[in-house]
Amino acid sequence: TFKVKSEKAGHLYVLMSGTDGNIIQLFPNLAAKNNQVRADATLSLPSVKGVWDIGVGGPPGTDHFIAIVSQFPRDFSALGLKMRDGFEQTTQSAAAAAAQSQAASASIFAGRPICQQPCSDDYGAAVFTADEIR
Repeated sequence: TFKVKSEKAGHLYVLMSGTDGNIIQLFPNLAAKNNQVRADATLSLPSVKGVWDIGVGGPPGTDHFIAIVSQFPRDFSALGLKMRDGFEQTTQSAAAAAAQSQAASASIFAGRPICQQPCSDDYGAAVFTADEIR
């Protein structure tokens, strides 16, 4: 489990790059779709009421996470995510290839806002890691 606290209200997304070579959008997911967060509120993931698990089964190493809070919902389709086992997922190699093919200056790993243009692409992000051991 982990906790996220945002200074501003918005939509929370958590992505993980795992030691197994996969990138997973941990939150929101099929079991926990409501990703709205209140300003200055702490959110525990998975929630106590939640029915989803974060499985740990990759080889030993460091998993990398990014938590993004955005005023508007975000679209991560440029990463090539596909639904599997209740989570949107892709491989690190597929995401790297997609990132290289993008001509845009913004990172595809931050997604893009879903709103009527012109709209703000402001978001906040924090990174953290977890070590997988045997």
